[in-house]
Amino acid sequence: MNLRNAIVALSACALTVTVACAQRGGAVKLDYAALNSQAASEYLQPVHRGGDGTPYWNAFAKRFVYAPAFDFPRVKGAAKYVYTLTQDGKQWTFEAGSPNEALSPVWSEIPVGQTTLTVAAVNAKGKSVGQKAVRSFMRDFPFRGPYSTTAHGYRDAAVKGLMYCHNLDAIKHWLDHTEPDMDFENNTYACKIIGSTVSVECLLARLMPSLRDDAVRMARNAADYLMRISQPATGALPYFPPTYDREPNSKTGWPHRTWRLNQGKTMFLEAVEVAEAYLDLYDVTGERKYYDMALHIAGTYQRLQEKDGAFPIKVYWATGRPVDGAKATPSPLLFLIRRLQSQYHITTYDSVMTRAEAWMRENYLKSFNLTGQFEDQEMEGLKPFQNLTNCTANDYAYYLLTKPAPTKDEVATAAELMRLCEDQFVHWDIMPDSATGLRMEYTPNVHEQYQYETPVDDSAGQVGRGFLALYKATGDKLWLAKAVALTNSIATVQNQWNGQVPTTWSFVSKPAYADRTYWPNCTLTSVSQLLRMADFVQSGGMIY
Repeated sequence: MNLRNAIVALSACALTVTVACAQRGGAVKLDYAALNSQAASEYLQPVHRGGDGTPYWNAFAKRFVYAPAFDFPRVKGAAKYVYTLTQDGKQWTFEAGSPNEALSPVWSEIPVGQTTLTVAAVNAKGKSVGQKAVRSFMRDFPFRGPYSTTAHGYRDAAVKGLMYCHNLDAIKHWLDHTEPDMDFENNTYACKIIGSTVSVECLLARLMPSLRDDAVRMARNAADYLMRISQPATGALPYFPPTYDREPNSKTGWPHRTWRLNQGKTMFLEAVEVAEAYLDLYDVTGERKYYDMALHIAGTYQRLQEKDGAFPIKVYWATGRPVDGAKATPSPLLFLIRRLQSQYHITTYDSVMTRAEAWMRENYLKSFNLTGQFEDQEMEGLKPFQNLTNCTANDYAYYLLTKPAPTKDEVATAAELMRLCEDQFVHWDIMPDSATGLRMEYTPNVHEQYQYETPVDDSAGQVGRGFLALYKATGDKLWLAKAVALTNSIATVQNQWNGQVPTTWSFVSKPAYADRTYWPNCTLTSVSQLLRMADFVQSGGMIY
């Protein structure tokens, strides 16, 4: 535990925080002594254990919070297997009848730190046979609340975060311009960044009436630009704007590299973000053209869904043909279809949802190959499980949990997906840097993906959202405590002087770094989670 968290823990009265939740009939007390003990017990169970036809998803995993089990081969002639875990000269051992047992028997005894596991096969005479299996990994920090508290209320933090984005030069540019400011290099990602700019301004227009006129004008200019650069009705991808738009003015940054490497390609599901933005603008202005464009995009997805219900991750812009065989997790589109159902009473696309859900059940929910689907990362040629991410897992979990009436199986599946997120990507604390003794990341945090092992605010917001939804679905207070911890982190890392919610939470000594890596879409996710928690508080959930 770092000093900040230690102070929080010491100042919490009897390690108990009260959450008054009208939704559940009154105050809910979070007894952290009991919750920490519950967490420790739950960590003894592996996440989505492989075997019996189920693949092991953790071949590329470097850390574990939950006791893992590994896909080690059986050895001919073995009567038993001896498991030995070594850390800093200390050893823990147990025996099992297979090389694939979870490390549960000794997991609670293993302290945080780099750990080496050796599994040796032994025959009936007690002699070693075959080659030992070896695996090294980080036995990571468990949940031990409470963590930080918010400096201000959730709603205040959310509005301030929106205002920072609104006042950023590259965003304010839309007030008097109809094309993007390419000095802001992330604008090269048209769907994600310009689309989220529209949604940010629409949200601000609703929350801050004094800024409504400017916010709506900026949103219109950005949305109209997206419409102009979209494919025509006769194109291979009708009404889709491109993922990779204009060349950034800077020729040295990562977005320029990504732009250069992805000429002629586009991310298939990113047009969903633009459709959502169009609907946001329609809701604010009532202008029918935005609503119609959202439906046109939904119609394109309906026509291009594959026979088995799947969608590709990346396609060629000119032809719409897949770049490779990688398939997308369809959560963004499913959220759009649900919005069309619930808000606008449109059922035209229900079959798309049904087929996509069936594909998920038969594929990713069985394999747990929740692969990354990021426009700024390499995806072609990835091996299964090589780039797992919290984003695809928690997004589908949230989709399941927010169904009008999720089944017990759907809630259980969502819980398992969120356990994967915590196991691989949530960092309740981190080890100090060996050279400086400093903790180089703010915690608790959530790392984005294996290929970008960096704490990102968007990930904290999404995983916090999933934990809160699990609490609402199950009443399990441990999920609520985890949601509070991650949401409070967003408000705590926020710059209290200008409202910026930094995109990445690593310590960097260069002052310009935070602005260079600022992503409005990430702010939108963080702000949405802050508002979600504010609504929870307003319903009676005052957290103190």
